[in-house]
Amino acid sequence: MITLEDIADKTTTSVSVVSDVLRGKGSEKRISQITQNRILETARELNYRPNRVARSLVIKRTKTIGVLVPDMETQFLPEVVGDIENTARERGYHVILCLTEDKFEEEKACIDTLVERMVDGIIISHAENGDSNIKYLMELKERRKIPVVFVNRSPAETEEDFVIVDNMLGAYEAVNYLIKLGHKNIAYLSGPTRISTLQKRFTGYKKALEEHGLKYDERLIMELPDVKMESGYQSVKQLLEEGHTFTALFTVNDVVAIGASKAIRDAGLRIPEDVSIVGFDDIKIVSFLEVPLTTVNQQQHTMGSDAANILIDRIEKKITDEPQQIVLKPQLVIRKSCAALKYNTM
Repeated sequence: MITLEDIADKTTTSVSVVSDVLRGKGSEKRISQITQNRILETARELNYRPNRVARSLVIKRTKTIGVLVPDMETQFLPEVVGDIENTARERGYHVILCLTEDKFEEEKACIDTLVERMVDGIIISHAENGDSNIKYLMELKERRKIPVVFVNRSPAETEEDFVIVDNMLGAYEAVNYLIKLGHKNIAYLSGPTRISTLQKRFTGYKKALEEHGLKYDERLIMELPDVKMESGYQSVKQLLEEGHTFTALFTVNDVVAIGASKAIRDAGLRIPEDVSIVGFDDIKIVSFLEVPLTTVNQQQHTMGSDAANILIDRIEKKITDEPQQIVLKPQLVIRKSCAALKYNTM
């Protein structure tokens, strides 16, 4: 391994002079341009690579951030993580990704691993109801001076940095759109109610119905065990087999909507002629479906880049004041999976 001493010996200079030149401080230290050029050329010839660990100990930074997310199955979080990584790279940082499976024990283990790896900061979509882990994170933040930014989910009544979307507004606008198309019997495929973002989407669903004087039918509300495609398929299959009447469907995310769409087609029904569907997330694949999906875009690319910039600004002490709390405005993206109600086919 080539060291600063090797370059100093070959250029007949001191280690401190070599260090100053390689750190770009040659002119500032009044080192002649001839000497600077000789040192830089020698470093290239010897294929010198700086020792990142040693440099980290000196500057007390590893230029690495940790990202904790529940999973990478829904495509929404991969898009968020992708933009975190792109933004971090642009600002000279590396990303360590940890999957927690939405389990408190896994989350705690991931946090400990990231601390051992000396990350400069953490972005987390935390496991719901994990108050002990939130408390642990906040203690780390104070004791070890590790900044933390919450993304997609935020702890209740937090004074911490976060970037989320207005989930209630997104769901409200989705259901309001269906009602304006003439639909009154609107089924809702929810996810686990312990997840705060999904609770807010359910609140938005109910609010839209109430404002139009419609009562929501508990028989049309399915609480799924997870937010995966198979659960969307099975829940709609169950609704149809039980003979429940609905002309429109709002789903907790796009992946569930894809599964639900297959169940509708398998039952011999058409989208949107027989059933209109609205999803949530606007993942890339839904615009390429046979019937492109109307959905709620929650600005996942902005979410990821905003979270990364806030965290790195905290690390570099460009932000030192009050919490940075960003609530993004969702956007209803209208495609071909919805139609005005002409008659009740179910």
